[in-house]
Amino acid sequence: MSLPRIALPMLVTSLLLTACGREVLGLPRASISVASPDQSAVAFVRNHPTIDPPAQSLWLRDEHGETQLRQLAPDFDWCNTIVWSGDGTTVARG
Repeated sequence: MSLPRIALPMLVTSLLLTACGREVLGLPRASISVASPDQSAVAFVRNHPTIDPPAQSLWLRDEHGETQLRQLAPDFDWCNTIVWSGDGTTVARG
């Protein structure tokens, strides 16, 4: 049977022709990152693969590791900007 050999190239071609964007694949994996004012932490947005983007979450990386701060509502809520308070105690998304 030659169907399996034909199916994969057809699928790849189909995805390319339908303009399957990088966002659908969750790329770039971390799209935005901003260091805190004292440089002790980094807030970043993580993209997740989905058929209907965006699917994002807001994370914090510091000396203790990475912590998810918030899962954003898929296809409804997204983050284009990260802002830190002047004293570095609060991070917000925009």
